[in-house]
Amino acid sequence: MDNVCYDEVIDFVKRGHQVLVFVHTRNGTAKLGEAFCARASVLGQMDLFLPKDKTSSKYVQADKAINKCRNRFQISPLFQRGFGIHHVGLCRQDRILMERCFAEGHISVLFCTTLVWRVNLPAHAVVIKGTDVFDAEKGVFTDLDVLDVQQIFGRAGLPQFENEGHGIIITTRDKIDKYLTMLVHQNPIESNFYTRLHDNLNAEVALGTVSTVDEGVKWLTYTYMYTRAVKNPVAYGIAYNAIERDPNLRDHFGNVIREAAMQLDQNEMIRFDLATECLNSTDLGRIASNFYVKYETIQLLNEAEKGVGLPVTFTAFMPDDMVIGLISMATEFANIKCREEEIGDLEELMSYGCMMNVRGGGLASVAGKVNVLLQSLISRTSTRNLALMSEQLYVQQNAGRLCRAMFEMVLKNRWSQAANAFLGIAKCVEKQMWMNQCPLRQFIQKIDIPITWIEKIERKKARESDLLELSPKVLGYLFSCDGDRLYTYLRYLPRMGVKARSKPNTCNMLQVIVTVTPAFIWNDTIHGKSGLQSFFLVLENLNENLIIHQERFGIGKKKVMRKKPQFIVFTIPIVDCQLTNNFRLRLASEYFVTEDVVVPLSLQNCILSKSSKVR
Repeated sequence: MDNVCYDEVIDFVKRGHQVLVFVHTRNGTAKLGEAFCARASVLGQMDLFLPKDKTSSKYVQADKAINKCRNRFQISPLFQRGFGIHHVGLCRQDRILMERCFAEGHISVLFCTTLVWRVNLPAHAVVIKGTDVFDAEKGVFTDLDVLDVQQIFGRAGLPQFENEGHGIIITTRDKIDKYLTMLVHQNPIESNFYTRLHDNLNAEVALGTVSTVDEGVKWLTYTYMYTRAVKNPVAYGIAYNAIERDPNLRDHFGNVIREAAMQLDQNEMIRFDLATECLNSTDLGRIASNFYVKYETIQLLNEAEKGVGLPVTFTAFMPDDMVIGLISMATEFANIKCREEEIGDLEELMSYGCMMNVRGGGLASVAGKVNVLLQSLISRTSTRNLALMSEQLYVQQNAGRLCRAMFEMVLKNRWSQAANAFLGIAKCVEKQMWMNQCPLRQFIQKIDIPITWIEKIERKKARESDLLELSPKVLGYLFSCDGDRLYTYLRYLPRMGVKARSKPNTCNMLQVIVTVTPAFIWNDTIHGKSGLQSFFLVLENLNENLIIHQERFGIGKKKVMRKKPQFIVFTIPIVDCQLTNNFRLRLASEYFVTEDVVVPLSLQNCILSKSSKVR
């Protein structure tokens, strides 16, 4: 197939045209480029691929940029011969550089993956080499979809670059008729909306736009799936004669909504009343909708909470390694592939970047791979494998959101220890640092702080609260640095002074008065020129691992500069037997990795009123 592809491409190159060659794997781009180089050398046609403007200043500048790029060892040898590669495994700067070189005519043939058909490039011809594409969800190779074929062919002869274009598809003999039929007869596009019906229905219920089955059916009539189902019911599993009995398919889609609603109800995402056919949202459903968590992930979390045959459980006590393991098992990462050739790189990442046990599966499983990528991301451990770099970026984009969603679920369940664990890991993912590292690490890219100072603090294992008690002179002596600067930097960490007292209101109600005072310096570069710094205030019952009260509050720049105290007053239910329990207030920054401010709240000397009348 490589030789056939070469013969088709060289025909266009001889006529002075640029060609895009689409393959279906990232490694396949470089391998096909090397195969083209080898065949061109044998046939003595290497000069045909070289650009005509090789001595121009633009080409010289492009050559220098290629030799400085991150993936230069893979890109540069091909570029010298008039070839280029483009796939999502390359970093963004290198992809942009390849697009620019192709647009300026420095590259005759660009080998790219099917994920790049959205990019507009001045190609006269497009060649698709092979039609076998691996489907990660099914775990098997499937035929390239005709819509992707049409989109790829649409890259050839774009009106702003060419007057005409050519599209060539190279496949096995048994599939030629299939693609010819698809392209000539122009089969209509069918909808895949049904595969994500649960997520969309839950979102509509959470918004309040769908509250009954009838409203759900009406909502479906606005979709493209409904339009196609009426015209082609067989494609959606509907009997052809059903149109005669039910021309608008109201009964069928009513059953579809009921079935989806019952499954959502089983996972506690909505409440579905079979008698009245009413749909009501729940806290869990609203969290899933707000954070775009898939229905399958919520189903997995419910199973993990019940402890049903999973390597990780979702309970009130969650160590950090179990939190990361649970995030790694989310179905949002199901598209990540396990490749045998990556095991060595993953083992290297695991040895250098994993601070905790890898839970959820081994390196040959998706959950284990995601776990290693996530821990190495927090540790800021880099890899030379381009595919792993791309997948690590994908993990980074999704892990923080999923962890925040699970934190909200834990708050709903009022699990104290688990809430602290999920919030801590969420901040670690977002700031790419561990909780036991120096908190000044999160300021490295924003202020000019020497990394040597941070390393000295970490070697001495100095805690944030201890450092804040030291004077500039002592800080300079301990860490051999500018003590005044370090003293100021430490006070950029968002922190509040907390005082609390309580008094009984009735025989079973207790009032808690909390005074919080800003204890940090506002810096526009770190905290923003406007907006609020957000904090969580939580009252915990340590004996029962229970959150008695929790709330978010924010404090602005003016109040921080004035050191203006804020008063938070709330009441909690209590009984005599709970007065001997250990209570504490915890104040945590919502987005910055800092030590939580913890204040014990003793109720042992509290005497509840005998009357139910409020005092």
